[in-house]
Amino acid sequence: MDTSQNVRKNRDVLNVRQLRLVQGLAEGRTIASAGRSAGYGAYVSAYDAANSRKVKAALEETREEIIRNTEYSITAAHH
Repeated sequence: MDTSQNVRKNRDVLNVRQLRLVQGLAEGRTIASAGRSAGYGAYVSAYDAANSRKVKAALEETREEIIRNTEYSITAAHH
């Protein structure tokens, strides 16, 4: 299984709110802002979700995927 499949597999275990939270955090938004957009009613709930092992792993994988895609784009642009 390649890395992109691992990322998709780990994202599949997240519920919709957690996935939206990961997306918001990966965009550089604060926990409060990403949590509100994801549908969390209270900062504490978003904070707890953001610090869960599943969400942290998905966020790290998302960031790594963004870096890989950026590096590929830069390399492709120079050829």
